[in-house]
Amino acid sequence: MCWCSRLDGVRKGPRLAAWREVAGGSPRSEEPLTPIKLAAQRLQRRLTGRLGEDAPLFDECTQVIINQADEIKTWSMNSPVSGSPS
Repeated sequence: MCWCSRLDGVRKGPRLAAWREVAGGSPRSEEPLTPIKLAAQRLQRRLTGRLGEDAPLFDECTQVIINQADEIKTWSMNSPVSGSPS
């Protein structure tokens, strides 16, 4: 069983590194949705002008992800159950 847990650590390493890259290299993000939002923005930058007739749909979908991440962040900051003391 010991070798299985070591393999899990080896497999998680590249995934964690990829998320850190998406989050701008920071080892820890303040907001859990930041990597999702940054990934959508990065896709927009990389694929702009390459998708032809699918570009409007792609732009709409990635913009929905960005907007929803912002809305959830705003909601969580204004929520009475935000985890901060009252």
